[in-house]
Amino acid sequence: MVVVPQSISDDSILRIAKNHRQGRFPVAVWKHQRNKATLLRAGGIERSTIGSIMRQHKSVGSTSVASHAISSSASAEQEKYLAAVGRLVKEKQKC
Repeated sequence: MVVVPQSISDDSILRIAKNHRQGRFPVAVWKHQRNKATLLRAGGIERSTIGSIMRQHKSVGSTSVASHAISSSASAEQEKYLAAVGRLVKEKQKC
């Protein structure tokens, strides 16, 4: 059983899991008692995901600039998920 933030849909979790080896998306597994640091664990990022991110970078002169496409739906969903987990961890610290 995995507890996920209510604001994250099941479909979103499935899409996030596809970007990680063996579908193991990031989950909070441990919290330090004194400083409240939280450890998240996940499967490694799939090569296809890394490749698509790299292809979305464009070269401008001698520098590399990320295109706006970098905020693809999978990347945006992952950011939303991690932000929601972070908020939950902070809320639990107050308890």
